[in-house]
Amino acid sequence: MKEFFQKLNINYKTALVSSVVLCFATLAISFMFFIGLREYPQGLLLGGLVGILPYLFFGLTEAKDKERGKFTWTIVINIVRFVFILGVMFLCGYLYYDRGYHIFNMFTLLGGYFIPLATYTVLLMRSKQQ
Repeated sequence: MKEFFQKLNINYKTALVSSVVLCFATLAISFMFFIGLREYPQGLLLGGLVGILPYLFFGLTEAKDKERGKFTWTIVINIVRFVFILGVMFLCGYLYYDRGYHIFNMFTLLGGYFIPLATYTVLLMRSKQQ
């Protein structure tokens, strides 16, 4: 398993480790679901999934051998990622504050976005040390 993990590029590693961290974080706050505060775990899950998906797509673009195509796909994925994050934030804010549907909490949604970013930073620092 260790050899398989070391063969992966940094983006796949980020997606894998972030998924595990997201599962543990969701389990840690899952008690809130049962006491009537279901928007906290759901916001964390949505934010984490939206944050992890671009790293999977970045991993796919790094798997390609063409440099020009890789650069183009990286730009496209970054633009789509930015629009997708803004769309999810707008939709959740609209549902939460305007319509009164407490499905996703905005703060745990942001916390979910930062899980892959923090994981990527830690993995990048570890790879630079070695």
